[in-house]
Amino acid sequence: MKYPKVVIVGKTNVGKSTLFNRLCGRKIAIVTDIAGTTRDRKEYLVDFDDLNFLLIDTAGWENEHKKHQMKLLMMSQTQEGIKDADIIIFMVEAKNPLTSNDLEFAGLVRKSNKKVILVVNKSESKVALSANDFMPLGFGEAVYIAAEHSLGLDSLYNALSTELKNFLSVKAGREHEKLLLAIVGRPNAGKSTIFNQLLGFRRSITSEEAGTTRDAISYDINFNDTPISLIDTAGLRKKNKVHEEIEKLSNAQTITTIRRANVVALIVDAAQRFEQQDLAIAQMVINEGKGLFLVFNKHDLIKDKEKLKDDIEYLFAHSLTAIMNIPILHTNALAGVSVERIISTAFEVKQNWEKTLTTSVLNKWLEASISNPSFTNDGRRIKLKYITQIKSRPPTFKVFVNFPASVSKHYERYLNHDLQKHFNFVGTPIRIIFSKTKNPYEANAQ
Repeated sequence: MKYPKVVIVGKTNVGKSTLFNRLCGRKIAIVTDIAGTTRDRKEYLVDFDDLNFLLIDTAGWENEHKKHQMKLLMMSQTQEGIKDADIIIFMVEAKNPLTSNDLEFAGLVRKSNKKVILVVNKSESKVALSANDFMPLGFGEAVYIAAEHSLGLDSLYNALSTELKNFLSVKAGREHEKLLLAIVGRPNAGKSTIFNQLLGFRRSITSEEAGTTRDAISYDINFNDTPISLIDTAGLRKKNKVHEEIEKLSNAQTITTIRRANVVALIVDAAQRFEQQDLAIAQMVINEGKGLFLVFNKHDLIKDKEKLKDDIEYLFAHSLTAIMNIPILHTNALAGVSVERIISTAFEVKQNWEKTLTTSVLNKWLEASISNPSFTNDGRRIKLKYITQIKSRPPTFKVFVNFPASVSKHYERYLNHDLQKHFNFVGTPIRIIFSKTKNPYEANAQ
């Protein structure tokens, strides 16, 4: 689990390490009256009541020592801490007025666009404190503490609690938006070569020996300001060919990766036939409710691409009833040909995977669709009364029907395919649930 990073910054000797030790509940950072005692960043996983975060202590900011090599290194460490931070505690002390150094450093911190909690330490004395004294820093209302005497920590807890909850809420939203693209397939289909091409550098080891990749390797990139997690996986073999314990673990890890992803690129070696194992992998992806598209690598070895496309579509239409209209790409990963289309296709599939349709639009489709009726075994007509979408990721629909148990697999497949075709669900499995529940609008309609 990745914990939020809270970084303490400020001038030398304002009490950063004292606060660090207080929040950690033990003496980790060395504390003295000598300015510059802390040189390297220190990290500790803090449990502050019910708050859990990675706390980072930094060296004091001393801009007047720019020419001193050690001070330059310490300043560099502090800048790295700011860069890595999710939340920044900017510490000043109550007993001394703000200096140009404070203001310059505050300006640097503001440029990071990170959330900042202003903490005024050494506030235990009777020194008159005014909020106006610290307004020039530009961080808003301050939290007043005395770290050495553990005073004001409840106020700091409240400020941290608010900011951490806000941060985690925003992070959850970003995770929801993120494209999690898993690259799967049989061994030696070219998955790692495609992974490296998408990254633009060699992150996964590639070799002609099957099974080179054993661990799932994840790497985050940005595409047009949208975050993407690319995940390279070990090749999935047939169960009867999985002998070594390490291969069993690799298979299990790949399956876990598919469950984590929202879109899966199934890589197929074009030099080989599309085999039952490829179909089994596709079925696994569909069972997990993930978006799916095919990438035929080494496409230069395919003589008739249109025939292959027709054969695959026919195979999927008759074998994988929960999905149709699967995008099929042709690439040559070694030469970097058409690899960039994988990302744009993944986004298209994800958009369909997250698609939400209004109830009115769905019921217009249903009214037209039931012109092709279905009957129970004893000849009673099955009446589809009403449809609504109950979730996305993948799109799931509930149909209210008079005899839900009597809906045949054949009729369910017809509705599924017609729904996918009508609303153009590209590379996305959809699910239909038949329910006896009454139409909520039925009473109003009478």
